Amino acid sequence: MQGPGGPCPTSPVVYPTKCCVKNHYYKHNVDHIHPTHIKNVHHHMYEHNHSYPLTQSNEVLASHMDNYPPPRPTGAMPAGYAPTNPSQVAGAMQGPNGNGMPGQVSPAQKRRY
Repeated sequence: MQGPGGPCPTSPVVYPTKCCVKNHYYKHNVDHIHPTHIKNVHHHMYEHNHSYPLTQSNEVLASHMDNYPPPRPTGAMPAGYAPTNPSQVAGAMQGPNGNGMPGQVSPAQKRRY
C-alpha cells in the first residue's frame, strides 16, 4: 500500500520467539569410597612332644647268717671237744673233723661284698 506521499509505514510483524537450547557441560568429581579392611590373624600351634628317659641302678644285697652250736649243758665238756691249745679262747675249739664246731663257718667260706 501506498499513501499520498509514498509508501505507508506498516507495523512490524513479530513472529513467535524461536527457542534454542545451548548446552554447557561442567565436570564435577564425586569420590565414591568403598573401604576394605584386612584383618591378619596369626595362628600359633604348639606341638608338645613327650619323652620318657629311662635310668636304672643296681643294688647288691648280701645277707649273713651266723650259726652257733646248741648251748652246752653246764659242767664238763663232752668227749672229743677238749681244747688242743690251752691259749685258745672259748668258742675257738676244733671238732672231730678239724673244721671247727658243727655249724660254724670257716673264714675261707665267708665272703665279703
